[in-house]
Amino acid sequence: MGFLTGLFGSSKKRLLHDKDLGDFTELTHNGAVITWNGKIKFLNETISVSMTGNSDQLNPAERAALLDTLKNEATIEPHINEALLQQYEEAHKKYVNWQTHFDCITISIKNNEISITFEEKDSLYHFNIFLLNSKVVGVSIDS
Repeated sequence: MGFLTGLFGSSKKRLLHDKDLGDFTELTHNGAVITWNGKIKFLNETISVSMTGNSDQLNPAERAALLDTLKNEATIEPHINEALLQQYEEAHKKYVNWQTHFDCITISIKNNEISITFEEKDSLYHFNIFLLNSKVVGVSIDS
C-alpha cells in the first residue's frame, strides 16, 4: 500500500478556506507549492478556479489578480466577447455572443497570468482567453 500511495499520492486532500474566495481543495503539490482548486461565480456562471499557494494561503499575487478580474468582470466581458468574435470571423462562422456559443468553465492563474477557458457547446473545443492586467492579450484553441 505504501508503494501505491507514494506512486499515486495520498487520497487525503488538504482543504483551505479563503475569506473572499471561499473553499479550496488541494489539486496537486510539488514540495511546498500547492495547486488549489475551488469554485467561484464569474460571468453569471459557477466555474472552477485553480491557483497556487502553500498550505496556509493562496499565492497573494495570484489572489490579487483574481480579485481584480472579478471586480472588473463587467469591463472585461466585452473584450472577451470581441476576442471570441474574432476567432469566429477568422473561421467564417456566424457569431452571436459568447453565451450563445460557449460555457465558461474555468479560470486558471499561473505566474500572475490569467487564463479563462470557454468550452464551445457544439464542438467541445476549449477557447482559452489570456488576460494580463484585465486586458485580453491572447487566445488559444484546444481540441
